[in-house]
Parts: sequence; C-alpha cells; structure tokens
Amino acid sequence: MRLKISIPTLRVQVAGTALHFGAGWLAVLPLMLWLVATWYVPIMEPLASTGHGWRLGVPIVALLVASLLVHVGAHLAATLLLSGAERRRVEREGKNGLPVYPFGDVAKAWPAAGSPWREAIEALAGPVASGALAGIGYLLWDGKFNADHGAIVLFFMVFNGAIAVINLTPSYPFDGGRIVRAMVWGLLRSPRQADRWARWLGLGVAAVMTGWGAFLFAQHDRFSHQTAATAWAFAALVPVGIVMHRGPSLSLPPTRGGRTLDAASREARPLGIVALAARGTAVVVAVLVMMGVAFGLAPTNYGLEAPGDALRVEPMVSVPQEYRHTHPGTFLLTTVIPLTPIVAAEWVYAKVAPTVKLVPPEVVVPRGVSPRQQALRSFRELIDSTTIAEVVGLRLAGYQAEAVGTGARVLSLAPESKANGILQPQDVVKAINGSPMRTTDDVRAIVQKADVAKPLQVQVVRDGQTLSLAVPLIAGASPSDPPRVGIAMEDAGVDVRLPFPVTIRPDKISGGPSAGLMFTLTVANAVSAEDLTRGHKIAGTGTIDLDGNVGPIGGVEQKVAAAESAGAEYFLSPPQNYDDARRVAHDIKVIKVATAQEAVAFLRGLTAR
Repeated sequence: MRLKISIPTLRVQVAGTALHFGAGWLAVLPLMLWLVATWYVPIMEPLASTGHGWRLGVPIVALLVASLLVHVGAHLAATLLLSGAERRRVEREGKNGLPVYPFGDVAKAWPAAGSPWREAIEALAGPVASGALAGIGYLLWDGKFNADHGAIVLFFMVFNGAIAVINLTPSYPFDGGRIVRAMVWGLLRSPRQADRWARWLGLGVAAVMTGWGAFLFAQHDRFSHQTAATAWAFAALVPVGIVMHRGPSLSLPPTRGGRTLDAASREARPLGIVALAARGTAVVVAVLVMMGVAFGLAPTNYGLEAPGDALRVEPMVSVPQEYRHTHPGTFLLTTVIPLTPIVAAEWVYAKVAPTVKLVPPEVVVPRGVSPRQQALRSFRELIDSTTIAEVVGLRLAGYQAEAVGTGARVLSLAPESKANGILQPQDVVKAINGSPMRTTDDVRAIVQKADVAKPLQVQVVRDGQTLSLAVPLIAGASPSDPPRVGIAMEDAGVDVRLPFPVTIRPDKISGGPSAGLMFTLTVANAVSAEDLTRGHKIAGTGTIDLDGNVGPIGGVEQKVAAAESAGAEYFLSPPQNYDDARRVAHDIKVIKVATAQEAVAFLRGLTAR
C-alpha cells in the first residue's frame, strides 16, 4: 500500500497561462505577515497595539502579492502582444504553471522567445512594471497621509523598487538572466550558449555574495549577523533557482519547419568583425552596469545621515478658528534621514555626496537597544517636543499656559547596577523618598545627595500599576563622586493646561525632538496678529524646553542642505551647532539662537515683505 500526500497549491489563470503559487507560500505568507506586524509596523507606529500591527499587516501583504502578479503579468502581456506564435508558445508551456516566488517569477521557467529582441522585451517588462509601481507608491507617499496610509504606501514603494532592481541582476533566476541570454544570443547566434552564460554568471554572483557575507560576519559590527544573513540568502537564490527550474529555457521550442532556434540562429547572416566587436563591447558594458546595479544592493555594516525634507509647519498646527491668524510667510522644519544598515549603493552615494555622512551604525541604533526600542524612544521625544512647543508657543504669544513633568522613564540599566532585577526598562519613576519626581533632573538631584548605604524608596508606575521599591545605590568612580543608581533615563512627558486647544500633528516625521523650536514659533505665529516671519521663509532646528531654551541636535549639516534646497532664506540654529551649520551653508544665512525669545527678537528685526 502506497500513501500519497498532496500539499495544496494555488494557480491563477491569466490569458491561458497558469501562475503557480507553490506550497512554499504556505510558509512565506505567514512569515511575511509576522515580519510586517511585529517588526515593520512597530517601527513606523511605535505606539500601535499588537492587534493594530496585524490588522495593518494584512493589506500590506495583500499589496505585495498583487505587486508580484503585476510583475509576472507584465512579462506575460509583453509576450502575448508580440505575435500569435509567441502567444501559442506561452499558452502551451504555461499549462504546467509558471512559478511565482517572493522576488517575482523564475526567469528560467519562461520558454525562450523566438528572437533575441523579443527575449529582451519580455524580460524587461517585469522590472519596468515594478519600477512603475514604486513610482506610484512614491507619489502616494509624498502626498498628505496619516500614519497607517504612510506605513502601507512606504512599504509598497520600497518593496516594488527592490523587486525592480533585484531583477536586473544579470543571472538566473532573475529577469537579468534572461536579458543576458538575449544579449549573448544576439552576439553568438546560439540561445543554448547564451543560456549557459547566464547560468555561469549567476553562479559567479552567488560566489561573490557568499564571500561578501563571510566578510560582513567577520567584522562583528552592530548588525553583522543580519547583513551577513541577507547576503547569504541572496546568494542562495541563484543555485536554488537554477537547480529547481531546468526545463523550458533549455529545451528550446522548434521554429517553423522543425528546425531548432539554435539552428535557425546559426543560419542567419553572420556578423562582420566591426559589428561583432561593437556588439561585444555593448554586451560587456551592459553586463557590467547590471552587475553594478546588483551589487549596489549588497548589504554593508555602515549607517548614514542624509538630508530629509524641509516641511511647512503651518499645516501641522491646529488652533480654534477664533484664535487663528494667517500670515504670508512660512516656517520650515528640517529633517535628517538616518539609515542603518545601508546597501553598497548608499555607501557609494554617501562617499560622493557632500551633504551625506557615513556614520557607525551605533549612531543610528545604539548597542543594547533594538530598532523597535529606538523608534519608540524617538517617537516619544517627538510627542514631548510638540507638547512643550504648545506651552512655550502660547506663552510667547502672551497667553497663560502651564506644564508639569510626569516623571522619569527608565531606559536601561548598567550591568554593575544593583537595581537590576528591581527596576525595569519603561518603569516611570514618580517619587523618591516621598518627594515627587517631575523630570530626570529631579531624580539626579536627589540621588546625588543620598547616602550610598541607604536604599532609596522609589515609587514607579509599571504597566499601569504603581509599585513601591527599595533601590540600592552604587558608589561613584572615586570617593569624591556622588552615588548613582546606574540607569539611563528620559523625561516621561508633561501634563499641560492650556487656555484653548492647540494640536500639533507632525507630518512625515517619525521621531526626535529637533523640531521643537520650529513648532514653538509656528504656534506663537498662529495665534498672534503679528507676523513673526515678516513674509520670509524661515527654516531652523533645535530642541525646546519649558523655559524656552534651544538645545543641540544631530545632523545639522544635512538639515541646512534640506533648507537650502527648499529655498529658505534664514536658518535658526542652536549655539552648539552654529559653527557646523555655518560651515556648510551656501545660499542661506545661519542665525544663532539660544532661546525661543532670542529667535522672536531676531524675527522682529527682519524687514517685512
């Protein structure tokens, strides 16, 4: 008795051709959904619930599958539009199903076309379609959106862009392998030899990527394991694709009269020496360019900081209509794009672009902190900056506004801290020895005056519950140094009382406190009859505290570049960043401001337009 187990698969019939989603998709789809819901969404929306991540993951994964269908459908459409013979060929070969994978279709699974130029058109159709989808995604992302819309279209844009570029790799199983086959076929007049060239090029790409992965792994950097695994996974696609799909492209269909394509190609008029040399040079150059594109996606262990957008702040600030004033000028907040790990193409770009800076990965995501934790911390800093800006902005405009700190949040504990096992990251310290703790400064002040031999009586809020804990201290590095707990902290936020509702909804900003100054000035301008901008375009950066002090930020060089690209006339800079900002400024005047009050004084001195 023989037992046969059949694993169900999905076939989508398109124009007489079956697109085959194999059993592997039963594992791939849940994995993709899990990665989107538990990794991507929490980074894009740090405060989103677990359930929201899964709900958002479903349309994202559905769009990815639809994108793959468009990619494969573009190949099919190009083939069917070429001629009746091509149509019959695809319908005949496609009865068994053309397999679809997460990177698109397998190039070797497509039967060879009737001529090199048709082969090239069929192969290019998929990457062109994916590139067009990426462009549509960018246009949708560049418009005004909410957080959910932004997360969906950003993933859609990046995924399709990656599919387009990856499929230009000049080797099987990618579309670039078919493009190489078409070019070499036209040169050597033998599709079988062209097929071998594409196969050997693929194995060469796999060997290089395997070695590159080993190099990344040996560096022991912040993301070495992840980047090495990515390189090895890319390398594995090539031999797997070659081994799993031998058939249609190697068993070339006969042409009219029973002759094979090889025979028909060899009977064509031979190329002259000059034409052969010209075509050969063109093929070599094209393959090298495609190799450059492919290896441009190779992961590295670096990070970078690049200029982001210069965004108008006025649309982000909402106040009641009876208090709102409209002015001709505008305030711009500037952003920087931090990335890690980056790919080789981004590394090259950072080397040649004066406004892009390579940084160690720890600058973007510190050691001991996960990307999700970093995103959550950065998002909280952004929210805190908007709350403080509402208070300080109203005060600048002459209104009464109050704010009180809500405590100090524990970020991490040092290995030598005796508070390990007592305090936990995300605990919010509310009181110490009976004294309320409003900010991290309050905590530092009481700890530095404490007796190292006596544990502190600390009240914390953890997961919504209030706990009373005895927290031991550790001695300073020298007898003259004050005691310490051995924890990293941040302000937990502020409670505010405003005379009327003010809301700041950051647009296209994922986190960080550096827009605090520009939020503050925009709030003040929105509720003042006086136009602080005097009709000018004013950019700037800097954190803000409840006393109106402007604090230093990172990436000022990139922010100045973004402001200049947007046509800003002035750039307001914290004193600590002033020299760096001046050094890179070309067509913009950098103004040093230590407080929001100094910024207002400068603006009032401008000539009105």
